[in-house]
Order: sequence, then C-alpha cells, then structure tokens
Amino acid sequence: MDQTLYKDLNVLYLLLEEKKNEIIQNLKGLNLKVSSGWFNGHYRKTDSGKWEREAFPIPVISIHGICDIEIHDKRLSFSTKMKKENALAFSFVPYTVYEFEAYGVEDYLADYFHSGITLDDMQQQIQKSGENEIGFAIIVPFDFENRSLMDLIEKLKTDGFFY
Repeated sequence: MDQTLYKDLNVLYLLLEEKKNEIIQNLKGLNLKVSSGWFNGHYRKTDSGKWEREAFPIPVISIHGICDIEIHDKRLSFSTKMKKENALAFSFVPYTVYEFEAYGVEDYLADYFHSGITLDDMQQQIQKSGENEIGFAIIVPFDFENRSLMDLIEKLKTDGFFY
C-alpha cells in the first residue's frame, strides 16, 4: 500500500474512532443500552443527485430502541424511524433546524424529504408511499456539541422515533 495513503487513512480512522469513543463516553450517564461497530454499505447522494454506495466502513453507535449514530468524516447522521401514521400526524417543524431527510424503510432509496422539498410535499409523498414505517436521517456537524447531541437523542425518544 502507498505509504501516503496508509498515513491518510490512519489519520482519518483515528479521528472517527476518537469521535465514537467520545460519544459513547457521553452516553454513559443516560441509562441507555448502547453498542457500536464499524459498518460499510452506507449510501450518500453525489453532487449530481445520484445515490452512491460507500464500500468503506464507518463507526456506528446503536442506541437501542431510539436511533443509530453514523459517524462520517464531516458530519454525524442520526438514523431513526417512525410509523407511517405517526409521521403523517407529526409536525416536523422543530426538526427543520437540522438538515434532515425522510426515506422509505423498505425502499431506502425512496426520497420523501431533503433540502428543497417542503414539509407539505413530504407529507404527500409519505401518504402515497406503500411503506409502513418511514426512515429519517438527522444530520449535524461532526463537532456538534455533546450537550446538544444528548438533547437530540432525548427529543427523538420523546417524539416517538424508534430504531
């Protein structure tokens, strides 16, 4: 392996590992069941709007019953879901302070909400879907404050999101 590439990968993965450990340490006081691992196969949208599969693993922290936290190089993504009927009755206005996406659980490339779509359009897309559950990704910066991270997890739990 090229030594420069090796060193770059090591720096990146050390950063991801340190962030994972920091988050897990902060979660210890919340009395939640937490596990973690490294997983590949995540999808992201390219600049051209096409879905692209990532072959490399990233750390994922599972907060059982609430969400997964996926740790990327520049952001954290909280993956969670909600029953379709609850999503149709729920006001997502408080979540518009975050970047967030809504998608199918069965058809995870079905895109119900992202930047540029209104909440009304999202509700219409969800209504038309054949899904029983709707997936959500709430995206925050990599350096998201730990207290805010804990508050978001508590908000997801209170608002009826689950995983």
